[in-house]
Amino acid sequence: IHIFILILLTFSEYGFLHGVTSLGITYGKVGKNLPPPKKVLSLLDSLKITKVRIYYTNPQILTAFANSNVELIVTIENQMLAALMDPQQAYQSVNTHIKPYFPSTHINGEHPHQAVVMSQYLQSLSSTKAPFWINAYPYFAYKDDLSGISLDYALFNPNVGMVDPYSKLCYDNMLYARVDVAIFSVARMGFGNIELKVSKTGRPSKGDPNEVGATLENAAMYNRNFLRRQLGSEWKPLGPSMGLDVYMFALFNENLKPGPTLEK
Repeated sequence: IHIFILILLTFSEYGFLHGVTSLGITYGKVGKNLPPPKKVLSLLDSLKITKVRIYYTNPQILTAFANSNVELIVTIENQMLAALMDPQQAYQSVNTHIKPYFPSTHINGEHPHQAVVMSQYLQSLSSTKAPFWINAYPYFAYKDDLSGISLDYALFNPNVGMVDPYSKLCYDNMLYARVDVAIFSVARMGFGNIELKVSKTGRPSKGDPNEVGATLENAAMYNRNFLRRQLGSEWKPLGPSMGLDVYMFALFNENLKPGPTLEK
């Protein structure tokens, strides 16, 4: 089980997660010995988590989560994006994979992995008043610039912070800085009305020898510190009046995934 669950259990024992609607978690199934969806639903209920992001229209999950208080976001597979640019095929996909489970299962929307053409994608989001989702992993920037980025800055620990050379705002953590960069970039393209949300953040609890800092201790520190920030609604220099919806990665380790250890 992922270290994030252990931290959530610690917080939920005191009721700290009750009513925190800005926090969700991702739920993947590419692993051995994972519990069935009904047991996962019970786990989420015990943790007071009501927002979950899944990676495909899994019938077992969509059925198990019916008549629950959990709001699902279903991710569109990358290989389907080109086909779904055709409105007729998109309509057929929703009728086949979503409609049979709705409204018994609370499905909030479908989140694509990638945008084929960014300007067209943003225009679509703007016209439908849908949010723009980003993956925000401070770990990777830290790993690639160990001399320029402090571990404390990447983990939400106390530090002197970094000043953005353009906005002159001071950030005491990398996650909020990366979120603001995305907001600024989208606004520069003419879509300042689009709400931004974080589809995945977290920190690997184990890595290969070249994956510096991917440890259980650092993962626990990142998740714990972030949860405290989220519980305190402490976001953010560029948009202090706005909340930040974030989905933590992930509910379970997935040891059958391909790629480096930190991806699992």
